[in-house]
Amino acid sequence: TDKIRDTEDRSLQNLSRTKEYNSPESLSSPHSSSDNNANQNNKTLANHVAAYFNKKFNSHMIAIEMGYNLSDACQRYRNSERINLFWGIITGQIEEMVYHHQMKSISQLLQHLIKMKKLFSTQQEPLSTRARRAIVSEPNSPLSVIANRRLSALSLFSVKEHQESTVLHNEFVMTNEQFFESLKLFYSNKTSLQIDELFQSAKHDLQYSNELIEFSLLFMEDDETRFGEFLSTLIKQINQEKSSYVEQIKQILLGYPLITVSQFCRAIYMTDPNINQNELHRYIEWVFSIKNFHSSQQIKPLDLEDLLRRLENCACFKH
Repeated sequence: TDKIRDTEDRSLQNLSRTKEYNSPESLSSPHSSSDNNANQNNKTLANHVAAYFNKKFNSHMIAIEMGYNLSDACQRYRNSERINLFWGIITGQIEEMVYHHQMKSISQLLQHLIKMKKLFSTQQEPLSTRARRAIVSEPNSPLSVIANRRLSALSLFSVKEHQESTVLHNEFVMTNEQFFESLKLFYSNKTSLQIDELFQSAKHDLQYSNELIEFSLLFMEDDETRFGEFLSTLIKQINQEKSSYVEQIKQILLGYPLITVSQFCRAIYMTDPNINQNELHRYIEWVFSIKNFHSSQQIKPLDLEDLLRRLENCACFKH
């Protein structure tokens, strides 16, 4: 709600600047478009929600009231993991990339299952596990191209979309064995217990009623956008793996009351040697609450407990 209240003040302060942007001189400037894009990209979710309320209701007072209603609703339904995630992001307590990482993980799994379905459908004779892994991991193979083309038209399915789509009914079906093998291929670093947990949650969603798995059903949301058991289990495992990742970093940093950026980077590299520079910089920017990190910056050390709390609310994972 503070963001909503501040929106009008910022709009008034920027009124003369807006006139400058709309003048012929500014439109001809080579920097005006990129500057506007940069400002747009720097907006937080709270900024976007505030702007949306102001635009939709065309009343600053109603926008403020809707902000309070939003806060009240999120508190009332705080038992919902997805609502808690939304509220954490909008209040700046959780990195927005946490949500995007979850959605990307779901999308990648769906893409993999589509590829595997195509592979199982076209193979003339049994292939070894190694051969299957080589085929489905090749992004430019014909199978991958077909799967990506199909995936581009799909999001999380609604019940209505599924009922009306013969494609989803007829094409996205595997045997139990094929589905289990597909999970093992995609999640080669998961334990057998984790794979079995995913498999059993899929059977739970499908009510254990069939020897075939219609895997499109596993990616549906209900009318209140809630996930089924399968996707909920997947997200739970993602969170567990992140907790394990953070715990490894914690063990390296124990004994240091204040953590510098260099100490933090060293702990990350020891835990996750394959992380790239962009990802590492994203971690630093979130954990130390800075923007546009570069190595020459002077950044205050962070208390270990504060650092771990920030890291737990970051989209961090082993690469």
